[in-house]
Amino acid sequence: MERRKFVIGLGALATGSAAAVGTGAFSSVEATRTMNVQIADDSDAYLQFETDLGDAPDNNYEYAEINDDGELEIEFAENDAGGLGVNPNAVTLFEDVFAIKNRGTEPMEISVEFGGDVESNIGLNMYYVADDPDDDGFVYPDSESRSWNTDVGEQMRVAIKVDTTDTPSDQADLPEEFGGTVTFAAESR
Repeated sequence: MERRKFVIGLGALATGSAAAVGTGAFSSVEATRTMNVQIADDSDAYLQFETDLGDAPDNNYEYAEINDDGELEIEFAENDAGGLGVNPNAVTLFEDVFAIKNRGTEPMEISVEFGGDVESNIGLNMYYVADDPDDDGFVYPDSESRSWNTDVGEQMRVAIKVDTTDTPSDQADLPEEFGGTVTFAAESR
């Protein structure tokens, strides 16, 4: 091979390699893509809230409903049997009030936080009800942490404990009802 052809070939190879590798640097990019978001009622969303628990052993779904805005609403007030609310200076446990189901694509950690007058005046806690395989009763795993783990497709029935032992004993000092919020946060784990 002639030296001149070798040098020209080597130069062409070096130029081609530099063009193939390049630096990949650019100053800016703006790209428009499509995205669709569909809003569903709580009963149909990725984090589903279900109020009709069917044959659940202690079905208390009359205290929870999906309202006209499609959102879960919990109300311990007048019921079908004529009761008007929880007892003063007492602890009341409502099992199977509603259920939460993970209809997403990943396992989730669900946490609960209370706000408003409810949290500041009444002791509240939520538990998820799990069937105890060794007993006909129920267990309340992770009850004090207010966070629960759920796999894809898993449904958890929720129990709510209302503690009025630290509220004023004089009914005149109590409002007719306490209002507030329950915030559910779900993060993939």
